[in-house]
Amino acid sequence: MYANNEVGTIQPVDEVAKIIKSILEKRMLNSNRLPLFLHSDAAQAGNYLDLHVSRLGVDLMSLNGGKIYGPKQSGLIYKTGVNLLPKFWRWSGNGISEWY
Repeated sequence: MYANNEVGTIQPVDEVAKIIKSILEKRMLNSNRLPLFLHSDAAQAGNYLDLHVSRLGVDLMSLNGGKIYGPKQSGLIYKTGVNLLPKFWRWSGNGISEWY
């Protein structure tokens, strides 16, 4: 969470991104190529804080459309260099739901 609307805290997302980048560099030296991504929930920060993903260093950012004068019940997720696999929700005839 980038900003908390209840107590007013603002997380240092750019500093966290630098720490994650250094961890990734150490992983590469050890031949560990597992991905490590930084996601920030910026729903409360939309109108007040910088959301430039390059300056923040985030890979994924989610926003609430209603908080930035968009349609209510809408949202978005911004991604850079991350391959997201779509998940589908299906209801079967007997009321059991499953992911596939």
